[in-house]
Amino acid sequence: MQKSVRALVIASAAAAAVTAGALAPANAAETGANAYNNVRLVKVWGNIGGKDICMTMAGKTNNNAPAKIAKCGGNSTQKWTLKRLSSTSQFFTVKNTKSKKCLGVSKKTNGTVVTQRPCKASDKKQHWALGGSLIISRYAGNKAITAEKNKNGLNLTISTYNDSNSKRAKQEWGTD
Repeated sequence: MQKSVRALVIASAAAAAVTAGALAPANAAETGANAYNNVRLVKVWGNIGGKDICMTMAGKTNNNAPAKIAKCGGNSTQKWTLKRLSSTSQFFTVKNTKSKKCLGVSKKTNGTVVTQRPCKASDKKQHWALGGSLIISRYAGNKAITAEKNKNGLNLTISTYNDSNSKRAKQEWGTD
């Protein structure tokens, strides 16, 4: 069943995000906001043990630690800041509140684990487009952050997005 997501309605279809550049969250255009501070990134579809699924760093603060999924809680390891690169940019960095590091990828291939590293706004490996409810890697092109299964502690990866319901259910994110 689809989960209701309150804040981050990531605007436009994913295809438009890649061909025309990513669009900001819908309310960014309305308010002129360039950052969304201290939000949880919640999987739109599915749960673990009846609880929502959140993107987490699982308390890790070291470089190259993998991003994971876990039952949602209120701790800072599950909180993120999505910051637009500039007022005219279509891309964002995704920074963990606890570690103060940004999400990135090192390869363009399906199955590449999403990891954290020191934030560097000029590093395209850390740039993310927000399209539909997908978080798409600028570096890897048509690959979105993916949770292959709803299993606590599972590493997040990137994989090619498409419109099939089974794939989209693994790739759709919102905030609360």
